[in-house]
Amino acid sequence: MIPVYEYIDGVPCHVGRTLLTAILREKRGFGVLVVADYVGAKLLYTHHGIAEGAATAAAQSFNAGIDVELPGHECALHLKEPGAW
Repeated sequence: MIPVYEYIDGVPCHVGRTLLTAILREKRGFGVLVVADYVGAKLLYTHHGIAEGAATAAAQSFNAGIDVELPGHECALHLKEPGAW
């Protein structure tokens, strides 16, 4: 398990495309779901300050390589909002 509430090289892990896609999936061949656990996506705007709100946080996470937000979907629900992507 990777502690995704943390930063790696100054980047929150939930938006770390290098970590989630380049290293985990492409280099290491990780072929199962990558999960944003609990409030991980929400922390992008409530704690890390790199997203404007839930829609942006979800878009940043999913674009980086997150597959699903669990146990709820408080950020992913907003992906349909204009400008989220």
